[in-house]
Amino acid sequence: MPKHKLKLDSEYFIEIVLSLFILCPNILALACATDLGAPRFHMSYIMYSVLLFIIPSFWFTSRWFFYFEGIVMLFGWVEIVHLMLYDATTSLLFIHTIFLTEPREAFELFISLWPIVIIILLLLFLYFYIVHRYVKPRIFYPTWARLVFGISLPIVVSICFFYAQWRSYDETEWDAIHRENNRNSMVGSLEKCFPANLIVLTTEALQQRREIKAYADKQADFTFGIDPVGIDNNLIVILILGETARYDHFGINGYERNTTPLLAATRNLYSFDSIYSISNLTVVSVPHILSRATPTNRSILGTEKSIVSAFKEAGYATSWVANQSLGNPMIMTSTIGSEYIHYLPNDPKNIKDRDEYLIPLVLNRIDAIDNRAQFITIHSMGCHFKYNCRYPKEFKKFRPDFDDDVSIKNIIPEIKRKSSLTFDSNKDTRGLMNNVRQILVNSYDNSICYTDYFLSDLIKTIESNKRPAVILYVSDHGENLLDDENNMMLHGSYEGSYYEYHVPLLVWTSDAYIEKYPEKIEQLQKNKKVKQTTMTVFHTLIELGDMYYADFDPTLSICNELLQHQDTVYGLDANLKLKIIPTTP
Repeated sequence: MPKHKLKLDSEYFIEIVLSLFILCPNILALACATDLGAPRFHMSYIMYSVLLFIIPSFWFTSRWFFYFEGIVMLFGWVEIVHLMLYDATTSLLFIHTIFLTEPREAFELFISLWPIVIIILLLLFLYFYIVHRYVKPRIFYPTWARLVFGISLPIVVSICFFYAQWRSYDETEWDAIHRENNRNSMVGSLEKCFPANLIVLTTEALQQRREIKAYADKQADFTFGIDPVGIDNNLIVILILGETARYDHFGINGYERNTTPLLAATRNLYSFDSIYSISNLTVVSVPHILSRATPTNRSILGTEKSIVSAFKEAGYATSWVANQSLGNPMIMTSTIGSEYIHYLPNDPKNIKDRDEYLIPLVLNRIDAIDNRAQFITIHSMGCHFKYNCRYPKEFKKFRPDFDDDVSIKNIIPEIKRKSSLTFDSNKDTRGLMNNVRQILVNSYDNSICYTDYFLSDLIKTIESNKRPAVILYVSDHGENLLDDENNMMLHGSYEGSYYEYHVPLLVWTSDAYIEKYPEKIEQLQKNKKVKQTTMTVFHTLIELGDMYYADFDPTLSICNELLQHQDTVYGLDANLKLKIIPTTP
């Protein structure tokens, strides 16, 4: 065979290999993305993937084409990570999470996955080296073809895309729940195709961030119309926003492990059986908990203030102490109305900023205010991954955990080999999955034990004041712990699981509070088994704080006899579309 022919074939072979590398996110999506719909819709996804890949080739020579595609691939790892974690193409809330990740969380994730990060960087370096060394500059197409296809293809793709966007905006709320036809249509496939999906989602996320920053101006003139007259100046109301806590891993809720011995021994404590978060991510769930906004009426977030401002209107001294979300614009908007705000310092090793260090801040604030009722919001780190970073060594009750020479970097690759690692596979792989799950659960349960200590210590501190006081604790969302054959970890999955939504909600009252408001306590006891969502927190706090509010909704207060049971629970998916929340495993 002629020498020049061999050289030409080797150049084509290198370009094919590089192309497959660039198309890895799309190939992986075809293999495992559950949100692409039926197999017949995969053809449109393949078509869009190829079109998006070749369009730049009409403007660039071969070397610069692969340089450009390599830059695009820098963002392809976002798509790949999302596919590996959630078996779905990248979601809007995942993009939000990237923008809002705190340095501590990023540090914890990096130290857990640093070998994978190094491998990714080495692959990208190798890619650019091969392009520079072996890809020779050449023009892919004749001039006439470049003109025709280079102009027509982007126009066709743009028309399809904007048509898909128009269809999504035209959805009704009920259509959103039954939106599979829209999502899986040939046009809709473009919305999920890398890199178009990242461009669209990033644009939308940035637009929403701009809107969030404008909330303060929109809410400036808003008032709840709460009359401060008649509020008991001795009253203390505390809201604790938990993090990543699951209802079924609290010992007081029937869990087989005694993870909450201190809470189990606490008097005047009420645990509610069937409370569900409306979202599986903090950035969505917490603002809804703190406001009157609901999944079917999210616009309230931009026009009304939070529960903090409601208590301030009522004459309460308002405080916000937190161990997370500093700089998160959505959460920070909810703090408007707080007269006192304090965040623990961001300690990457989480030694000096554990949740227990919030308690002295609360006590100091209570002691600093005389003759005035107080409302205090505590935003804790709770059980957020990496779990072993949430508790000191004395809480290593269940072992082995992540600190016992076990690294998450060795676990994730095994978990995602779904073709072989399922609970229905062979004996060896079942054993491996059980070992992995045991380490996860041990570490997670230890963090629950620490939460038990944190909550009980706070209750003792407040109880010692001998004032009428009430504490409401609710978690923002739950967590996946390889619970079933889906092998899901962490939270924020695209469709969401029961384990991400069923959350603990606890109410503790002092003896002085019970004596002053016995009818509220009676209703708390009666409503413990009513199925509801975290949307009850706003109206429950209004009633627990003994405030009069014209728009108070008794059907959403767990201390009211008119509380309504919800047969169907609605929430929001990872793209902020209305969905039905799973309420059974």
